[in-house]
Amino acid sequence: MSIKKKINYWRNYLLYSRYKNKYPGLGSNSAGQHDNLDLALNWILNTHKASKDKGVPAVYHLSSAIYLQSYRETTGYIICTLLDLHQKSADPLLIKHAIEMADWELSVQDPSGGFGEIHPDGKEVLKVFNTGQIIFGLCDIYQQTKDRKYLAAAQKAGDWLCEIQEADGTWQQHTTLGPKSYHSRVAWSLLELDACEPNKLYMEKAKANLDWVLSCYQANNYISNTSLNYKSPWTHLIAYTIRGLYESAQLLNDNHMEAKAIATLDEIIKTHSGSHNPLVNGTFNANWQGDANYSCLTGNAQLAIIAYRYYAKSKNAIYRQFADGQMELLNQIQIKTGPATVKGGITGSMPVYGDYCPHQIPNWAVKFYIDALLLQEQCNAI
Repeated sequence: MSIKKKINYWRNYLLYSRYKNKYPGLGSNSAGQHDNLDLALNWILNTHKASKDKGVPAVYHLSSAIYLQSYRETTGYIICTLLDLHQKSADPLLIKHAIEMADWELSVQDPSGGFGEIHPDGKEVLKVFNTGQIIFGLCDIYQQTKDRKYLAAAQKAGDWLCEIQEADGTWQQHTTLGPKSYHSRVAWSLLELDACEPNKLYMEKAKANLDWVLSCYQANNYISNTSLNYKSPWTHLIAYTIRGLYESAQLLNDNHMEAKAIATLDEIIKTHSGSHNPLVNGTFNANWQGDANYSCLTGNAQLAIIAYRYYAKSKNAIYRQFADGQMELLNQIQIKTGPATVKGGITGSMPVYGDYCPHQIPNWAVKFYIDALLLQEQCNAI
């Protein structure tokens, strides 16, 4: 570990030591008689209620005890999770929350069709990735309500993505440090939009991007252009990329694309099987070496999702075992006690002062944790 990383690690640890007594359930590793799904859902709903608008605050800061402003990107795909939960419970409250989130998304859509994020200086910056993730929620709420205003907004967003795509299939405008392989999830969103109402252009643009993502594969199934910076990518972003490829492969009936996605998951499983850490390392370098001193819990949940998805198709027990192992640990790590601001939450890192969202409960960590719990239930029924 570099000197800079060591200094940052201990700085974060000292901050944690100042507030840890405020949250007795934090990092308690408590297993047992807890309904993990209900706890996580209640955290999402309580966080939504706490917002100053109708979006979902991005994170709850443990150290400062405040919510950040609502995050358009993740509110978009949280809609999908609430609708999946509604299928399980038929609770009309979940539809109410999902509609409020979707209507808020419509209210903040840029005239161009894109969606952005608000920077600390108050300036809105349009983002390709954010736009794609919101399309998922708009498509799902349209399917639920049949209200075409949601489909129209999703199509306007899809048209914007098509308009700014480069000839080689990449998105280079409105991104972070150029084209990214995790834009496979943006391509997937265009395929979902095409499934709502066929549009040849959405299909063509999605395929063009997916072809480029596949060109980023290295001989060892590592995928380049995955990090948000010039460091090794978090498992969160690696899983974004794999999931985008895998789900797109299902919609396109593309066996080669599916095999490539699973080959990358296999590398992670193989590397993890030789590790002494029960949780997957938070980052991986180009040689598949875990080079972080923490685990990125969002990434662990996402990897479990992909493993459950492929287990349901392949019936290969290796994927079930890997996913169950990650979920067992996440179930223990989930905060079981404390105020509504933290109870049911999943922190960004383990330990909580790790470099991924240190001292925070990100709403997307809880969203993917819920998604993984739902898939685990489905696999239990197989």
